[in-house]
Amino acid sequence: MKPEATVRGRVVDPSGHPVAGAVLRPKPASSDPWDLLDTELAEIQGYSQKAVTDAAGRFSLGLLPGWHRLEARADGWKSSRSGTLRAAAGQTIDGIEIRLQRGAVVFGRKMDLDFAPTEAKP
Repeated sequence: MKPEATVRGRVVDPSGHPVAGAVLRPKPASSDPWDLLDTELAEIQGYSQKAVTDAAGRFSLGLLPGWHRLEARADGWKSSRSGTLRAAAGQTIDGIEIRLQRGAVVFGRKMDLDFAPTEAKP
């Protein structure tokens, strides 16, 4: 496996307050098939690239070298992604900030064409 880079930053809400417990995962930002293959092989080999923010919204994440975007998810928030990052082996990238937006919840009933209730399917 290639040596990794380190990315550090924080996840905040629209007002700039920290979001604790957000889960960050890298997503390939390149259409280069080799970058996509490296990511898939790393997952197959059990190399889990994810981080969870602390109470101050901070995270530190190891990344395989290549082009990435970080995706942040947290309960009650719409997921958001960072800009494109180029991670090189042994590099440390500091100061990444991902701003989450409020999510929405939809309530309702599933009905057929005659407006009769139907069973929801997973």
